[in-house]
Amino acid sequence: MENFLEKFWDMFFPKKCINCQEFGDYLCVDCLSLIEVLQDCYCPFCNTPTIVAEGKTCRDCSHNHYLNGLFAATSFQNSIVKKAIHVFKYPPLIKSLAIPLTSLLITHLELASVKHKLTDFIIVPVPLSKTKLRFRGFNQAEEIADILTKSIHSQIQNVLIRTRNTRSQVELSRIERKNNVDGIFAINPKMISIIKNKKILLIDDVFTTGATIDEAAKVLKQNGAKEVWAAVIARE
Repeated sequence: MENFLEKFWDMFFPKKCINCQEFGDYLCVDCLSLIEVLQDCYCPFCNTPTIVAEGKTCRDCSHNHYLNGLFAATSFQNSIVKKAIHVFKYPPLIKSLAIPLTSLLITHLELASVKHKLTDFIIVPVPLSKTKLRFRGFNQAEEIADILTKSIHSQIQNVLIRTRNTRSQVELSRIERKNNVDGIFAINPKMISIIKNKKILLIDDVFTTGATIDEAAKVLKQNGAKEVWAAVIARE
């Protein structure tokens, strides 16, 4: 049914690149090639970008955070990336942008030589609030996770539950963001045994201060996860 609706939509509204406006796809090959994919990994929380081995949170930051490390494909400052993620998340909600965006993440994992190490990780998409999920009709993190899972031959589990709505993080300070997300996640009671002593890879689209993802990592570790890492399309 979904394929039929997509073909019907394409018949009347042909796919057009969000950047160069050429017909054919929502993000053409030429424009996709203009996005620099990072080879190095950086500490998720250092104020000054710090290159770290295999994406690990640096020793100093690890004392104050729960996330073991981060894989980020590219910079959110790239205008094409910013536009693509905006269209992916907000009207007109082009769901199929998950494919080229996730390809950037897969390329990053290959360049960083860590892709083969993720096969024993459980893939956990960061959940949306019920309000946002109803509005969008899908969770962009789940779309990314679904494609990534097939590439690294792992398994996806919707372990986390969002317990309440929050204010938008965009205009909040670092401290306000941390307070805003405090206690917003819980573990699905039926899945607690699944994460015991397991390595978790959280999936989201953008990493800013990391407050949301670190809160998710905290809850997962409090419920027995051995390690919690994250993978995103872009970071600010």
